[in-house]
Amino acid sequence: HKMNCILIDAQNPQWGNAEHTFIEVEAKWEHIADLGYLPFTANPEDVEAHGRDLYQRCINGEFGTIAEYVAPQVEEQPSE
Repeated sequence: HKMNCILIDAQNPQWGNAEHTFIEVEAKWEHIADLGYLPFTANPEDVEAHGRDLYQRCINGEFGTIAEYVAPQVEEQPSE
């Protein structure tokens, strides 16, 4: 049967890329609430409605200001 993903809460939304096409967020879901907040990628193109819904709610500011994307720091390789 189809899993019904009910969002309890989300926190710490941050843009997942410089183009602002998706949002990395910590989400707490009813069906796995005992696991607490889990990383989730909210995407407006998600095939699942709960993913699109969470993205829109982040955009609406429901879980606070979306933090700016931060590019991963590239480790400097020591020269041989």
